[in-house]
Amino acid sequence: MVTARLFIAVDIPEYIRSTISDFRIPSDAAKIRWVEKDNIHLTLRFLGDTEEKRLDEIVNALRKVEFSPFRCSVSGFGVFPDMHRPRVIWAGITPEDDVIYLHKKIDDALDDPGFQKEMFTSHITIGRVKIVSDLLKMEKHLHELMEKHFSMAFTVSCFKLKKSTLTPDGPVYEDVMSF
Repeated sequence: MVTARLFIAVDIPEYIRSTISDFRIPSDAAKIRWVEKDNIHLTLRFLGDTEEKRLDEIVNALRKVEFSPFRCSVSGFGVFPDMHRPRVIWAGITPEDDVIYLHKKIDDALDDPGFQKEMFTSHITIGRVKIVSDLLKMEKHLHELMEKHFSMAFTVSCFKLKKSTLTPDGPVYEDVMSF
């Protein structure tokens, strides 16, 4: 049984990815794996390891998703789950309504192929915190990051089914199909 690690995402324009990747906090308080500039995206749905024989079924389900192009902005930063236990550093999406609507349409379409619905919070992961060595210093760096104000708009006119291959140097993403 051959499997592929799949997810559904919106590509972020290069000018926004470049700006986001310039916002880094010092590494003196934590070990952080920053998302490579070319890999920055908005995940709408993570499918995980999926049997390749299900690919046609997934593609057919996603082809049924209809939505109108919409504008949104990347603005602000935050962390999951919270400042005292930072695991994911993210950039925000505003307004969220259209992104949440598109996620719901994708979730509903994938209900037929049998994927369980999941909780969704629109965000762009920019870093994953591996180890915090100095929580107070880390919180200070995170507060400084969250005080940075920027807003960059773009149009969402398609989403993509993507394949992720994990390597020692980080994930390598490949577009499977655009919708």
